Amino acid sequence: MRELSSIELARLEKELKPIEGSRLRKFYELGKDEFELYFYKGEQHVVYVKLLKTINLTSYASEHEEASMFAMQIRKRLENKIVEKIYQHGTDRILIFDFSEFMLIFEMFGKGNLILVDNSFRIIAPYRRLEFKDRKIDYNEVYKFPASSSAGFVEKSEALEILKRLALEKKDEKLISISKTFDYGPLYIENAVTACNLKPSDKLGSISNEKLEELAERIANIKNSCMNGKAIMYINEHDYALEHIIKYNNSLENIKEYSTLSSLLDDFYLSERGKEEASEEAKRKEAIAKSIEQQKELIKKLEDEEKRYANIAKIILEHMDKLNLILSYAKSKKRFSIEELKQFENSVEIIGIDLKNKKIKVRIKEKE
Repeated sequence: MRELSSIELARLEKELKPIEGSRLRKFYELGKDEFELYFYKGEQHVVYVKLLKTINLTSYASEHEEASMFAMQIRKRLENKIVEKIYQHGTDRILIFDFSEFMLIFEMFGKGNLILVDNSFRIIAPYRRLEFKDRKIDYNEVYKFPASSSAGFVEKSEALEILKRLALEKKDEKLISISKTFDYGPLYIENAVTACNLKPSDKLGSISNEKLEELAERIANIKNSCMNGKAIMYINEHDYALEHIIKYNNSLENIKEYSTLSSLLDDFYLSERGKEEASEEAKRKEAIAKSIEQQKELIKKLEDEEKRYANIAKIILEHMDKLNLILSYAKSKKRFSIEELKQFENSVEIIGIDLKNKKIKVRIKEKE
């Protein structure tokens, strides 16, 4: 499942704005990088978060287990506090819920993270404790935003200037590599490239100035189409976008349009959550069935062992007189040989004597 792009996070920021001024009633950690935040301002709003994947308003509530240590740390500082502002950090995949005295920072890149900081950016509670070359995410550290070299969401003139520079500096690289410079995400950059009748695999240095200008205009238009258009779910491709994607099947049977990205993601990940829950339930049932089979095998093994030892005991009892006779003779002699004991052989065969350890080894012959 793909990650959110920067432009999609910008759209979600816009859609989450109505929550500003609401009180955080409850915070839940659902496990597996998932969280739910319950806000109230005249009516309840629930925000579902899956790190890297989504942060959307949801109409579906999850089952909540006992609060984790991380959840309790969040509740202690933020319960009943008002979220004053929700905003994206530049065009990075970072969304901030600002509670004035504290902030929740959602990092939707890398491994994904959720960090509670105070208003001086001192880290109070990190979901993940991580260390990088230029920053450290840990208790009492000062939170630093990651360094960024991307161009952000640009106008046509700036996009054209960047494209011309890249065509000179990285002329042998593939055209799709420009997605590292522009913050829209590979899906939207590839779509702009395809719309210009270019190929993602074309070399940057081979693109004419005319085509670069056309591409710059397409790139500049991504922001407007993604921020204001319909959100589209592609059923067969199991993907979504904020504009029609040329390489996907755009027939009416294959697409479902939503007025908001939040409502699309709610449906998109609800089905995934259902699949995961069904998968977990199937795994649980499989584990139980496997355990039952193992117990059945163990019971059968124990029953077989019980029968075997019961049969051995029966045979010993049937030959107890002969065995006692052999033992009595052996005890009456200080030294004796195996030949002496063979006089007692009949149904019992003498196969060994250990005088040092005072043991006689016999084999009881089965009845014919």
